[in-house]
Amino acid sequence: MNNISFQSQYIFSKKRFFYFLAIIGMLIFSAYAFINLYLKDFSTAILEFVFVVMLLAAIILINFPKYWNTALFLGSLTITFISIHNYSTGGFDSTGLYWVYMFPPIIFMVQGYKKGLYWSIIFYAILLIIFFLHLSNVSLPKYFSFPYSTYTLIIFLISLAIILILFCIYQREQERFQKLLNVQIEQNKKVSENLRKSLFARDESFKKTEEKTNELETLNSLMIGRELKIIELKNKIKELEENK
Repeated sequence: MNNISFQSQYIFSKKRFFYFLAIIGMLIFSAYAFINLYLKDFSTAILEFVFVVMLLAAIILINFPKYWNTALFLGSLTITFISIHNYSTGGFDSTGLYWVYMFPPIIFMVQGYKKGLYWSIIFYAILLIIFFLHLSNVSLPKYFSFPYSTYTLIIFLISLAIILILFCIYQREQERFQKLLNVQIEQNKKVSENLRKSLFARDESFKKTEEKTNELETLNSLMIGRELKIIELKNKIKELEENK
């Protein structure tokens, strides 16, 4: 498999993962949106429907190479917003923190090591700012309800930082391995090409040798035929001389 086909397969796999992720996200957000409509929490329901539309747009755009980065941006923005939302409000029955743990694997798988690192730093900085504003008893909008104790939030932020670092290291090593693999594939491609050229040159050499051998055999046959005719003529001349 050459480098181009390998890259194509890698992109196809990443696109397939993005499809799966976006569809699952749409189903989850749609379900929560209808639940919030039932509970008459219209502002949250509208926000979740906006997330559904963003993911749908991302699914459509990912099919066009020109808009590949835009699709990834929309997907990343969605997981960032919903994570901040769950962190700030607690979600249903204060389970929002558990959903925030989905941010690290998704952001690094979607954005890669470098961009994923930038997204993670910005995301974590926002969480810290909200946390310190909460500790400072600053008057925050009603949206930031924080149904957790300070100790719970501190432990959560520490554990989230560890998970972000682990996924960052994992993604970096994955991409490093990917580069090494691409280099090896390219080297194998060059070796295969050189071997093909060598075999082709050898075949050409064999062909020329065979043609030369055939020419020599033909020339040799002509020479032998000529010698035989000369001998035959000499014998006839000798016979004629003897009959005189």
